[in-house]
Amino acid sequence: MDNVKMSIERWREPGSNNIGTADMILTNENAFAVSGIKVKCHYVVKETGRTIETTQTLPMTLKPKTTKKFRKVRFAYIDVDAAEGSCKIASAAKK
Repeated sequence: MDNVKMSIERWREPGSNNIGTADMILTNENAFAVSGIKVKCHYVVKETGRTIETTQTLPMTLKPKTTKKFRKVRFAYIDVDAAEGSCKIASAAKK
């Protein structure tokens, strides 16, 4: 999915349910809409070197040739002070 891009602007720490939220910007450079956007995150815990991977499918459709900001998208929370990592688009379905 080279034509679907994502950037995370802000992470918010979770409440008691250990679910964090993020404000993110998605861009669809394709000539068609996409949905079922799967985001894969990979982190390494600084102190132990342990790796953590999370995958989440975002229940949204992104129209062709558009950029849209989504607020408070729910993610399994990773403590960004304790781990380093990144997230990327793993797949998306043509709508």
